[in-house]
Amino acid sequence: MMIAKYAKKKETRMIANIMNNFYNNNIHNNCYNNNNNKYKIMMRYISKKISRRKILNHPKEVVFKTVADVDQYDQFLPYCTKSELVENSMIINDDNNNNNNNNNNLTFEADLSFAHSQISETIRHKIVTIENESVVSTAAETGFWNSLVYDWKFSQLPDNKTEVEVKLDVDIKGLPYAIAFDMLSDTVLQKVFDAFVSRVHGYDFINTTEDEKRQQQQEKEIKF
Repeated sequence: MMIAKYAKKKETRMIANIMNNFYNNNIHNNCYNNNNNKYKIMMRYISKKISRRKILNHPKEVVFKTVADVDQYDQFLPYCTKSELVENSMIINDDNNNNNNNNNNLTFEADLSFAHSQISETIRHKIVTIENESVVSTAAETGFWNSLVYDWKFSQLPDNKTEVEVKLDVDIKGLPYAIAFDMLSDTVLQKVFDAFVSRVHGYDFINTTEDEKRQQQQEKEIKF
């Protein structure tokens, strides 16, 4: 029994020391004491923010639609194995301050399944769209994070170009997940962002009819 108590105290000190090394992170502190009330351990949500920005040679409507069509994510998004809209979850946002006369601003839910390395999980997301302006996707709480939000913004530029920016804001549960996030996040987010960009570039071809596709292919062969 004494050995077990000593091991527990040693483990407590070790965890506290490791956590102190992360003190300079953006951290929300939530403290509790152990049974002996001698050691205070800081249990923290570690906040991380990442963003990507790019100018695309496509109109804003096309870029917005690619991101807003959540049920198509499993067709092109890395690590996404299934994407389904939640039945009867869609509502039209009644925003009197919106300058868009045709109010197609929506709020809906979707279940997205992801698989990467040894991790596989289905996560419910709440998506809020402002037509041709923004898409905000908020994931439900999981064992890995307290909150995770993707915030997409679209800005029309001259010559029918669009500036697209995505910001990822996540509150991670515990140091092991924060370390894993630091190791993988840049690569994973870049792959996801590149997948959306590639999807936008292929949008015209994806949305043509079969006859139009055959005609495009024939024109390519004639040019060759």
